[in-house]
Amino acid sequence: MKKKKIKKFRRKIGGYFFILTTFFISASILAFYFIEKKSIYEFNRNRLKDIVSIAAKQIDADVHSTLIKPKHENKANYKLIKSELQIIRDSVNDIFNIYTMRYDKSGKIIFVVDAEEDIVKIAHLGEVYNDPSFFLKKNIKTINDPMVERDFYTDKWGTWLSAYAPFYNSLGRLEGVLGIDVKSTVIKQYEYNLLENVIIILAVFFPLIIFFGLYFAQRISTPIARIIKISDKVIDGDTNIVFKEELNNEIGFLAYSLNRMIKEYRYIVNNLVDLEKTRAAELQRAIVEHRIIEDTLRDSENRFKTLSEATFEGILILVNNIIIDANETICKMTGYSYSEIIGKNISLFMVFGNNNKGINYDSSKRYDVIIINKDRKKFHAQIQDKIVSYKGRKTRVTTIRDVTERKISEQEIRDYGESQELLLREVNHRVKNNLYAIISMLYKEKDKMNESNNNNNREFIDNIINRVDALSTVHSMLSVSKWKPLNLGALCTDLVNRLSEKEDGKGEVTLIINETDITVNSNQAQQMSLVINEIITNSLKYAKDSADKLIITISILDEKKDIIVKIRDNGKGFSQKLLDGDFKNTGIGFNLIFGIITKSLSGSVSIENDNGAVFNIFIKKVI
Repeated sequence: MKKKKIKKFRRKIGGYFFILTTFFISASILAFYFIEKKSIYEFNRNRLKDIVSIAAKQIDADVHSTLIKPKHENKANYKLIKSELQIIRDSVNDIFNIYTMRYDKSGKIIFVVDAEEDIVKIAHLGEVYNDPSFFLKKNIKTINDPMVERDFYTDKWGTWLSAYAPFYNSLGRLEGVLGIDVKSTVIKQYEYNLLENVIIILAVFFPLIIFFGLYFAQRISTPIARIIKISDKVIDGDTNIVFKEELNNEIGFLAYSLNRMIKEYRYIVNNLVDLEKTRAAELQRAIVEHRIIEDTLRDSENRFKTLSEATFEGILILVNNIIIDANETICKMTGYSYSEIIGKNISLFMVFGNNNKGINYDSSKRYDVIIINKDRKKFHAQIQDKIVSYKGRKTRVTTIRDVTERKISEQEIRDYGESQELLLREVNHRVKNNLYAIISMLYKEKDKMNESNNNNNREFIDNIINRVDALSTVHSMLSVSKWKPLNLGALCTDLVNRLSEKEDGKGEVTLIINETDITVNSNQAQQMSLVINEIITNSLKYAKDSADKLIITISILDEKKDIIVKIRDNGKGFSQKLLDGDFKNTGIGFNLIFGIITKSLSGSVSIENDNGAVFNIFIKKVI
């Protein structure tokens, strides 16, 4: 019977070893497979992104912009770009399709140039892309950098992994988007090859696992069978037997432990009487120590009672929300006597808030409750709980503090804050009205000059109106934001739009400004509004006369501790005199710009010509 049990044990050990080893090896290989599978996919996405980025730079966007109508497919420009696309496609094995697209004003995606030569498969110039992916529809309007589809998608031409990259004309405008498609089967083939390798590895490991499982089971079960045999003899009363085999592993340690156990067992049997006498003496000492501890606890309880009566906070000791002890302070606080409180539920005088969760609640933080005293008057209190062992029972110690005066103070602070906010709104309203009143008076003066044909000071009045209007604009924005930091891009956009709306000259004004999260505080916003007003007024006055379509470009950059603002127009630029720093005959505009930047904002400003006038402004970040 015992031999059958040993064999059964051996089979179990081998089986467990096989199952565990198979599990861990399979899990490791499968984890490797999925990691490598993801790595292959990400590698192909990154590779495709690099290809489309490089390819987009090879396209002549100015030539591409001439391809508008379907009949332009016969132009040399179309064939030139198509040949360039074919060269790119043929130089990379995995590329199947390469083409350019354009997003028109009607919100449709239009094909422009397709490298495909098959008449059936080619996307012709002007053909609408009717089933683009959601990813492409979402990003084509605002695409700035190369990007790759997050997953495969299917259209009428097949299933692809696609990448897109913008390309720009010489004016820096988005001309179109280059698209590159790779067949999904190409990438999936890499995954199939990886899966085959994983299956081969698993097939190689299984025979090894079986062999080592049997060997391991044999090694373990043989010494264990011997230990069981010796254990049976010890149970039968033979305490002189010893396990003689020495093994340098866990079984050897088990045999060593068994020998020690037999030795200890023999010692216990031989010395049982002495041990009983020793235990009796120890028990007597324990009884004496227990009495000493009880006396010490009784003294501690008395000291605790004395301290609790001396504290300014009310103290309750509860079991399942039933009061079993209380100090004098809580009695004075509630108006109940000690005898009226003991044995009562805490709801006698306390209304819990949402934070109370019963006797199991153990909070290191205070929370608010309402206390109703014996005269049925309510007042605010703050309590704190701690679960402790008291007289052998699980109890809750609760401290209570009267916070009525604090609540009154908090309400007074809230009322004061509301009055200050109301006052601030009134001040903002009055300042805005005063600025509008100043602007109205300036317009009346301008009307009088127009009636009397006095043009000498009309430009001066217009400049003052614009400056006051700029201050009014930034004040309105600050009032809406409650004087929090303003987005500098939004401020620039609002000021330029207001000035261009007033301009009644010929031509159109186009503003190009980058999106930014950079903000400025209220003082910086007011100072920068005057600077931007002077610069844009100067462009509207001088650059617009030299350009059919005035383009104002504003770039706002974050450079560590500085904010860089570049404002340029496409006019004729600055005179050499201004570039040399001679501002004597320029009026107060340039002096105002340089004075505000260098003195009020502690920054710097420079001017240059680069296909028009350019202001380079550097100011410190002070938020």
